[in-house]
Amino acid sequence: MKAQARRNMEEDEAWTDNWVRDGEGKIKTKRVALDRIVDDSSRLYPPVNVRNLNQTVINGIKDSLLANKGELTPAIAMRYGKLYCIPDGNQKQLALKQLCKEQDSDTVEIFRLDKIPIKILKGNAISDDVAAWRAYALSFRKNSLKMSTLERVIAIGYGRRYYMDRYDKRSGYIDHIKQDFGIKGATISSHVKAHELLRELEVENANVYHEFLEKYKFTKCPAFTMYKKLKRELEKLGVK
Repeated sequence: MKAQARRNMEEDEAWTDNWVRDGEGKIKTKRVALDRIVDDSSRLYPPVNVRNLNQTVINGIKDSLLANKGELTPAIAMRYGKLYCIPDGNQKQLALKQLCKEQDSDTVEIFRLDKIPIKILKGNAISDDVAAWRAYALSFRKNSLKMSTLERVIAIGYGRRYYMDRYDKRSGYIDHIKQDFGIKGATISSHVKAHELLRELEVENANVYHEFLEKYKFTKCPAFTMYKKLKRELEKLGVK
């Protein structure tokens, strides 16, 4: 498992040459104050993070931080205006912010909970949608196995629109997403079909759409199962 994790890390680092690096060419890592981190990078647009915040996951990170005296692997960050957004490690930064409120000042200082270690991608997501896309794609690659079905549906659907807007054609986006997300064409097609129904549900009834997102935001199932759930919701609204 450690060897596979190392290979995955090396692949992620080689996938993009857009890291901020030090004088020796190594990816630069530094600790930054939590008030310089956007509170929830999953809610930004252009999007940079594929996953919703999950308090259960955050609680697990908090327990781990306290058990390991604040030791934490670096999050991946990119500039967002004068702040940083977090394509990977969004739950870590919130876990730290919650601990700073919950723990006494001595614990915060000793465990260095008021700062987060980050590796930085070049670019500024608030002003450069290409840089934001690189961050989003890397977020997908690093979280692919952890994502819920709806998170994958939304990410792949956004990827489809991203490339179609640039090339003004329906064909070709699959090859780009395959390369950027590191997934198979069949996976893309099945999730795109579900995304089309999700967009249709949003148009038909915004309240039902948001209720659906909330109900299934952490559900893991085959894309076709999510497609059928969406189909049933639309049928309830009289859409065939």
